[in-house]
Amino acid sequence: MAALLRRDVSFSSVTMETGLHQAAALAAMTLLFTAHRSIVNIGFTNRRRGLSTDTYIVLIIGLVVFTWTALVIGSGVLLGDRPCLQSFRQCGARLAYVPWIMIILFIFWLIAYGDMALHLRSKDSLISSNDESDKTNEASLPAPTTNPKPTHNKLLNLHLPRYGHWGIWKMECSHGPTNWSGSLNPWFRWTLYLTILSVCMTVSIAALMESLYTIGLLTTVGVVLFMTGASGKNDYATAPHLYTRDTLRVMLHTRHRMGTAYILPCRDRGFDAVWGPKIEYENRALDKAQEQFVKEGGYGKKRTHISMDSLLSWFNNAAAGLEDEDIIDLAEWLYTPEHKPVMCRLAPSCKRQAGIHLLNYSLMGALVHAEYIVFQNLDMIQKKRLGLARLAATLRSSRGTGLQLDGGVKQIGEPKNGEKKEFAEGYREAVKYVYRLFGMEAEDMALYPKSVCPQRSIVFEDAELPKTIGEYVGKLWEYCIGREESTLAALHAFTLFYQADIGNDPPNGWHGFPLLVKDREGDMVTWQIIWRQAWYGAIISQITSMSPIIFSAFVAGVLQ
Repeated sequence: MAALLRRDVSFSSVTMETGLHQAAALAAMTLLFTAHRSIVNIGFTNRRRGLSTDTYIVLIIGLVVFTWTALVIGSGVLLGDRPCLQSFRQCGARLAYVPWIMIILFIFWLIAYGDMALHLRSKDSLISSNDESDKTNEASLPAPTTNPKPTHNKLLNLHLPRYGHWGIWKMECSHGPTNWSGSLNPWFRWTLYLTILSVCMTVSIAALMESLYTIGLLTTVGVVLFMTGASGKNDYATAPHLYTRDTLRVMLHTRHRMGTAYILPCRDRGFDAVWGPKIEYENRALDKAQEQFVKEGGYGKKRTHISMDSLLSWFNNAAAGLEDEDIIDLAEWLYTPEHKPVMCRLAPSCKRQAGIHLLNYSLMGALVHAEYIVFQNLDMIQKKRLGLARLAATLRSSRGTGLQLDGGVKQIGEPKNGEKKEFAEGYREAVKYVYRLFGMEAEDMALYPKSVCPQRSIVFEDAELPKTIGEYVGKLWEYCIGREESTLAALHAFTLFYQADIGNDPPNGWHGFPLLVKDREGDMVTWQIIWRQAWYGAIISQITSMSPIIFSAFVAGVLQ
């Protein structure tokens, strides 16, 4: 009778610890599934500094898997037969229920995150120091490169690159935002893989020796899925991507899977350009507008250019989370640039293309985005900064805006009665203002274009086509400023028509992309976007290895 009673207690203990394994796995995976659906629906809030949605999600995953691990270890140490106190083989078999792939990936992610954050700040500081030194002809530090020369560290007997960067990240996004393994330095990637493989194989063999064949074999299968990338690609590129003050990304159209985005300035950083993978959600409106423009005949149709309406509306929605002070910062930069010297410069990772002036459609399009956000929030600015709101009329015409602007404020670029058409004064005034936004002196090649006057035009009929480039510029500006609702929109239309009539003319300063990235390392936003695939693959692989206990936990819960 006593023996039978002990057997019942033992059976009860085994049931309790098995139930704990099932509950931990089921609860953890339920939370991860919920987080996945929430992200797909709500989207990501991007931040270059601070905690973005990606960072929050990874930290939550880390908390979940470590709690899961603690429950598994606790069941092996405190419950039932206490296998973790019996033998190494029994303890290893119990630890096969731990989500090792996700735990090890989380630890390596923390290392990579810290390395990337420190590297980006160090790189910006070094580039800024070099730029200042170049201006003052003082000695400067060696300029950072994407492949810095390693120096020998005698203490650790390791070859570590200079500037505190371990060389973990080498962004590769030619196939889109999912090639996380190809973006890792091989030494870091294989250290991660071998760590996961060694730990999982150890517990898998222990599980097989304890006759836990299913969990033992599926643990190995999960590792193979993760290392080969056979778990499939994530679809997070279609989820909403929302902007904060330092991630106001203006997409530049590209047919490739990667490209450049301009980033509008904020209070602590100038105008920037960043290289990265093409994100479907961010490029959808632009691609549709471009496709619609081509479908309607493109520049073969007189006096038309790509419509910005849907694109600006989308951008305003993506930036809806901006704080009032962030919008006021943009307004001050646009209307009183001398009050925002930090914003009136290029960020350290952005450079001008040699011999190319600023007046081009890509940059003018970015400025149109900035002015549109400010205009859409003009009511708020009027309540907080009435004097600043009155200056909206300097860049926007009351024609077609739907608002009554201050009639006593002159619009920049507005043509004067009786002025000569050649190199119109209004055009030159608008060009000078653009250069003011970047803290630069206007260049003659932008003020007085020297391209060959076109023989055919998509704006003017052959009979009314100007004979000189000066007359062409003046007449084209008069046409654009008279039909567009803002000065910056007129400049954007002007550059599009100029490009269509004359084309690229680099010898005379005309090119579609005046600002370029200094390297193709990306920024913290692109880093986090590409790392999403690693977590997606890890979770799918972990679900595969844990599927028997998750299923049994579900069945047990239904049958209770």
